[in-house]
Parts: sequence; structure tokens; C-alpha cells
Amino acid sequence: MLKNILLTSIRNIFRNPLFSFINVFGLAVSMSLGLLIILIIKDQYSFDNFHKDSDRIFRVNTKALRTDGGSENYASAPFPLGISIKDGYSFAENIVLINNQLNGDAVYRNVIVPVHGFFADSSFLKVFNFKLEKGNPSTVLNDPDGLILTTDAAKKIFGNEDPMGKVVKFDGYGEFTVKGVFEKLSAKTHLDFEIIASLGALPLLEKQGAIKQTLNNWNNYYSNYVYIKIKKGENEKEINAALAQISRKHYAERKLETRDKGYEFYLHSLKKISPGPILSNSMGKALPVVILLFLGILAFTILLMAGLNYTNLMIAKSLKRSREIGVRKVLGATRWQIFLQFIGESVIFALVSLAASYLILQFLKTALLQLHLVQEFSIDLTEDKCVYIYFILFAISIGIFAGLLPAGYLSGFKPIVVLKNMMSKKGSERQLLRKGLMVVQFTI
Repeated sequence: MLKNILLTSIRNIFRNPLFSFINVFGLAVSMSLGLLIILIIKDQYSFDNFHKDSDRIFRVNTKALRTDGGSENYASAPFPLGISIKDGYSFAENIVLINNQLNGDAVYRNVIVPVHGFFADSSFLKVFNFKLEKGNPSTVLNDPDGLILTTDAAKKIFGNEDPMGKVVKFDGYGEFTVKGVFEKLSAKTHLDFEIIASLGALPLLEKQGAIKQTLNNWNNYYSNYVYIKIKKGENEKEINAALAQISRKHYAERKLETRDKGYEFYLHSLKKISPGPILSNSMGKALPVVILLFLGILAFTILLMAGLNYTNLMIAKSLKRSREIGVRKVLGATRWQIFLQFIGESVIFALVSLAASYLILQFLKTALLQLHLVQEFSIDLTEDKCVYIYFILFAISIGIFAGLLPAGYLSGFKPIVVLKNMMSKKGSERQLLRKGLMVVQFTI
């Protein structure tokens, strides 16, 4: 059966070169966009997949309730919230506190380099699986002047020098000593940084006025991030209830910002941060999930149009195929066999179109990678074996979808009518179906 479908499909492709070219080219152009979107979506869902126990890692987000009745969700949270969880509750295996106020120029001798990063405590390397090329992960952030650099930041600041033990000055923050260098990270993460300094520096910097008041400031929910790794077996609903209890306790009598009437805290799974909902103060360069949804709908719409175009062409060509169908039915072929024959031909067309669309994809990738959008959102269009499997499954799905209506329509031909050169009623039905499909296609 499969051999017969393959041979018949190849024979029909070469027997009708113009028809085949129109079908293959039309599907290939549309499918190339679908392939591009598959690459983008796969890339965007690769964020933070390398962390161990990622299903137990959460960020605590803030929902600011406005006095006008509205609200705004933030990826950040007050610094004291993390301390309250650590001191008053047992559901957290570990807590990571991050302050995002470390930005500016790093100065080393005559080198001045702009860098970005944050302050973090020693739990950062226990919860997240960022490995060090140099330095001791257990002690690197223990001292208030401790500093970790990425390999790129170390190269920018020190060139070919060994950065370990070198002192770097940051305008407004003072001096820090390099005590660690991260390994080159090949995976993607929403935690966007070039440098990480010890959280132990915050008390002095806050006292000097170098940073905003944050350590005991419940109203500052802009400058800090709280991540928790919950213990096995802990219930998210119960944790969210505990967060609500903390909110009621600390904001009941506290004077808030004039636009705010209260704050709520809730868990946000690490797996759903990137891509995820649009939040204020988000870290990272992932596309929001609503953009990926839009791209998916766009691809589906264009491929639906291409499928309808294929359907119209197949039905327009049905007169030439009708005699073949009639003869095969007289010789004993069932409607199901003929249906599978046309579905098979459609899938073969789609697979041939896949080869052509892959060539078009290379031009689309080159064009896309030149856009500012790619740098802004860190889009990487790397191909691998998994992507190629997605491409093939995608082509087969398109082939089946595009061939369903022609297969159902053509396999329903009655041999008596067909062998009498098709009665006028059937011809009018075919014209009505084609016109209906064209209306749908142009409406889309």
C-alpha cells in the first residue's frame, strides 16, 4: 500500500509539472514561515532548563493593588519578605535574595567597562546550577567584597590577565575583589547578569546612601527578587496562603505609596518565567508568551490559506483524476483505499515542499538575525536533531490537513457517474465547493 502510494505520488508529480510546481512552491513559502516560528518557539522554551530540581524553584512575585481599583504585577518583591519566610516558615529548603542595584562602570587600572549585574547571597549558587570555572562556590560570596564575573566580563575588564584576586572599583559602590569566574554558559537563563557581588555589601552601601533603602523597607518592591526552593512534598496553595498571611501582618498598619492600597505575593514557577506573562521589573530577554501565541496563530493562519489553496487546486484537477478513480473502484478499490491514496499523495507533496521550504528558511534566518528584535530578546535559531523531527512532523501534519477535504471529496465519486464523463450535477457541486473554499480563503 505504502509503495503504491509513493509510486503513484511521484508519477503524478512528474506527469503534471506545472500543477506540482504551483503546489510545492505555494506550500514551501508558507511552510518556511512555520519552520521559522517553530525555531523561535523552541528556542524561547529552552530558558532555565539546566537547573536541578527546577520544578521546586519559584520566584515570589508582587501584585500591587491600586487605589483606583486596578493592579499591576511585578517580578520583584520586598527584601524583608525573604527574611520573613526564612525566619518564620519551614516550607523553604533554600532562599535566594537578589538586589538589582549593581550597574555602572567597572574600573581596573586604565580600563573602564560598563557592566550590569546584581547583589546576591551565597544561596544563589546552591539553588541555581551556575558552575564556576574558578573559585570556591561555598565561600565566593561570603565576604562583603566578594565578586564573581562571567567569562565575557572577565575578558572585557582584564583581557588575558588572570582575574582572580584582582580588585575592581565600581563608581558609587567601592571596591570588590574577584573571587570567582563562571564557566561559559551555553544554555539560556532569565537571570541576566555579567557580574554578581556579595549581598553582604548592602548594609554599608545603604548606610552610605549609595543604594535605595531596601533591607528593612517593605514598600520597596522594585529593587529585589526573592527565589525559594521549596521542600519536597510542600503544597503551593499552602505556601501562597502563608504569603498572604505575611502580607496582612506587615501591611495592616503601614503607610503605603499614595497610589497603592495593598500588596499580594504569589509563587511563580521557574519553568513558567521564560517565556511567561508580561510583568513589570522582569529580568531576562525572553519573548512574552503572548507574542509566541500570536506567532503561532499567524503561522496557522498562513498555513490554513496554503492548505485551502492546495484543496482548490486538487478539486479543480478532479476531472482528470475522476476516470482513474472510477476505474480503480470498478476493479475493486474501496473508498477508504482511495482516501488513503490521496492523503498519502498530499503528505508526499508536503514533504517535497519541506525540502524547498528549508532552503527558503535559511534566507529568512539570515534576514531575521539582522533585526534589532533578535538582540533585544536574545533569539537563537540553532538547529538540532530535535528540530528536524519537529519539521518532519510539521510537514506530515500539513499534508494530512491539506489532503483531508480533497481525499474525502474525490474518494466519494461513484464509478457509474464517473465513467459516464461526470454528470452536470456533480460538476456544479464541484464548482460550488470550490467557490465556497475561495470565499473562506480570501476572507482569512
